[in-house]
Amino acid sequence: MATINQISTLLNQISGQMFGDTAIVVNDLSGLIALGESVLSTNNNKEQFNNILTDRIGLTRYRTLDFDGFAPKTMLTELEYGSIVQKINIQPFQASIQNAWNIGDSNYQSRIWNIDKPVISQTFFNKYDTWEVDVTIPDTMLKQAFTSFDAMDNYISAVMDMFNKSMDMQLDYMRITAIDNLIAEKIKDGTNVINLLELYNTTYTQTLTPVTALVNADFLKFATRTIKMYMKYLSSPSKLYNNGDMVRATKRDNMHVLMLSDFVSSYVTNLQSDTFNKELVELPYYEEIPYWQGTSNSKPTFDEVSKISVKTSSDGTEVTQSGIVCVLADREALGVTIKDRFIASDRNNRERYTNYTNGATIGYINDLSENAIVFTIASHE
Repeated sequence: MATINQISTLLNQISGQMFGDTAIVVNDLSGLIALGESVLSTNNNKEQFNNILTDRIGLTRYRTLDFDGFAPKTMLTELEYGSIVQKINIQPFQASIQNAWNIGDSNYQSRIWNIDKPVISQTFFNKYDTWEVDVTIPDTMLKQAFTSFDAMDNYISAVMDMFNKSMDMQLDYMRITAIDNLIAEKIKDGTNVINLLELYNTTYTQTLTPVTALVNADFLKFATRTIKMYMKYLSSPSKLYNNGDMVRATKRDNMHVLMLSDFVSSYVTNLQSDTFNKELVELPYYEEIPYWQGTSNSKPTFDEVSKISVKTSSDGTEVTQSGIVCVLADREALGVTIKDRFIASDRNNRERYTNYTNGATIGYINDLSENAIVFTIASHE
């Protein structure tokens, strides 16, 4: 039978504490709150009066997953035909002598039909991964668990909702993975990785650690100012912030600004709340990332959420680095493109069940010739 607790004494005790009539004491909640059972007992779950009739389920709630995604908007155009993503790069033109001012000079040579070809290169991206999520929905076998068609339909709808969200969740994680590889490639090459902590400690003769830095207002101001400064650097044409093959310029509207949640929270808590001229140190518009790769702890630490540990796509070099707090990247530097996304069903009429499949084939793009900078708060590189 349903557990019915007489709690008048406890309720009076709680009320006294709420009203301020008594001091706060230990409230014994043992056996008071239902924590859930996986299986109902036929001996215990009976009505209260005769203790014979079985208790019925009065309300069914379906809990799937509240998941809206947290990966940045790195989805590129979907490919309907073909499989190769082609990028054509056109480089700036060099200055030449303006010959009109040399007319009459003894060494003057007329240039009328000269040929000046543009400097063009192309890059191809043609790697894809595929997987699927599967679920089986039987007909007859489910009916015995429900009292009506609507009740069973609600159950199936909840299963299918989780079925679709599982794929959305995995797609989200793969977009983060593309970012992780870009970070690893930059760290492996040792270029365009800015250690904010090391730079601050050297500039101001300090000895902050990653943990103390996140609660230090002066450091947070310095870090924010430095990130905003590099955003301006990226907007000027140069080869400094990519692998050096191309002249690139990344305007703000074409830039991913990816911030680790721990860094954002520290900034808001320790700096923004009591800063008068917020516009001077305010973080730019950013996309927030709770962690780069994940966490194995229910109480995640900064070291965990700020860490990546991957083998690079380029050559398999293992890169492990913690303290990553921000990534600036041209929108062309990373992305995910869907080659194929499908939902299919197969009906087995003889055995009366339906198999559903949710599949995807996607490609991940990292273009190291595009601008990208990684910011860390690390004790050492």
